[in-house]
This record gives sequence, C-alpha cells and structure tokens, in this order.
Amino acid sequence: MKKSVLWPLLMVSALMAGCSFSDTPVSSSSPAPVVQPTAPAISDASVKWADKASEAYGNGNNVKAIELADKALKADKNNYIAMALKGVATAMHGHPKSGEQMIRKSLTMNPQYIPAYYNLAIALKLQKKYTESTQSFQKVLSADARNTWSYYGIATNYSELRNKDEALNYLKKAVSLGGQEVKQTAATQDHFFWLHGDPDFEAVIR
Repeated sequence: MKKSVLWPLLMVSALMAGCSFSDTPVSSSSPAPVVQPTAPAISDASVKWADKASEAYGNGNNVKAIELADKALKADKNNYIAMALKGVATAMHGHPKSGEQMIRKSLTMNPQYIPAYYNLAIALKLQKKYTESTQSFQKVLSADARNTWSYYGIATNYSELRNKDEALNYLKKAVSLGGQEVKQTAATQDHFFWLHGDPDFEAVIR
C-alpha cells in the first residue's frame, strides 16, 4: 500500500478571515507526522483519488475535493484519509456540522490519524466552538510540537473569545516557527482586527 498522509495540503484554507469559508491556501512549515503502522490498509486506487482530492482542496476547490474524496471512498470505504478530507472540505464549503461528523467518522477508522484532529479543530471553529477547537488543535501539538498553524489556530480561538493574553501567547509561538508568513496572516485576518493598534499585538506582527 502506498503511504500518503496528505498532511501539507490538508492544512490549507482553514484559518482565513472571519472563518468565512475563504479558500485561500495556507502552507505548513512543520514536518508531516507519520501514520502509525497499525493504520488500516488503504487500496492504491483509493489513495490515488485521495491524492487528487487533496490537490483540489489545496487549490481552494472544495466542491471538486468532495467529489474526488467520494471517488476515493467508493474505491475503499475504509479510506480514513479521504473521509477526513471530505469532512474538512465540506466544513469549509459552508456545512461545518456535517463536516465535523465526517471527520469524527474518520477518527473512528483510525484514531491515530493526527491530521484529522486538525481538520476537526477547523470544523469546530467554524461552528464557534472555540474551546473544543482548541482542544483538538492541542491533540495535534501533542504529536507535532512544531506545528505552526495549530498554534496560530489556538491564537485565533482565544482572540475570538477576546482573551488577549492567551491569543498573543500562542501567536508568538506561531510566529517563532512560521516567521513572516504568520505575521502577514495575522495582520490581515479579521480574527485580530480588534487588536489593531494595540501596542502588544503590533509588537508581535511587526
């Protein structure tokens, strides 16, 4: 079986301005976590469809990503990667509750598939379940302590809750790993608009 975690492309489009289902991709500088050896086998044909679905999602085409993920699942109903991808694409396409359910199904197939926890955090965030979203991002960080965009995601959650201290704490961690890309993202997204002009926030992003 071909091993394919699709992790870099799964971490895209997820933390855009106001969680308004924007499709602008965001890359991850963190290394890809390894799928555990106990992960269920996935057929090669299904993996190929999932790869194409991931590419479509990375390009901001959620509808195409869902269609291709469905083909992957038709080829192998146990493709937890495709199920998680379909879930986050569905969430980003405006149906976060349905997307959450798909992602949770993926995790029943393989609870060790770390990217699904990132996707789950996004689906929860889009439903304004900020505390639950943060808990899911923390699961990613427990497996990948240098995951830039999970720190950033937590920062945006705290910002939405108007917790300035924790928002800036996690934003600093994201900046330390992601540098200028994170600074530019934070400066332009409406998650942090309420902090524009705040000297502490400006010190982090400048």
